[in-house]
Amino acid sequence: GWLTGGTENHIAMRRTAGLLFGESWPDATFHHGLTGRELAEQCLVYMRAYGQTLFRNSMVEYLSPIYHAVNTAPWLNIYEFAKDERARLYAKAILDRILADLAVNSHHGIIIPPVARAKGLMTDSYQLSTVRSNTQWTAWLYWGAGNMEASREAIRATDTWHKSPLALHAVSDYIPDPVIRNLGA
Repeated sequence: GWLTGGTENHIAMRRTAGLLFGESWPDATFHHGLTGRELAEQCLVYMRAYGQTLFRNSMVEYLSPIYHAVNTAPWLNIYEFAKDERARLYAKAILDRILADLAVNSHHGIIIPPVARAKGLMTDSYQLSTVRSNTQWTAWLYWGAGNMEASREAIRATDTWHKSPLALHAVSDYIPDPVIRNLGA
């Protein structure tokens, strides 16, 4: 269908955008004659099913240094901007699950092999203990993983942070549960 296709993060981006557009314009007509209200409800059904699948089976792009931030960013949008409290709760559960995976599979900011995968978008190897990959930046933002102090110099140490969706992570009100942050730290 028109809300599917592509990889896991593409589908999440389409469905989360569909919910937000549907909530914003409930009486507008979208693709296939769906009203905004119907579109939002269809996307909400997907979110619940995706969350259940995620808790049962984890993710396809499990802890990918490239895709971690783009797998979490759509859910941050829902957490921040959805009007439907169910959608916000689904997004929080999904984010908590993804970040719990990251917390237990990283050590001092390094993603533990063999789950780490790297290609492009990186200035150095993902196995550095300084923040380099998008995933390492996510960990650094939420629990200070790695050997970088929380300072302006940490941001200057790499040029990848501003080329990713992590600005949304930095300004979002979402914060992982303290248990997740303690595991990560």
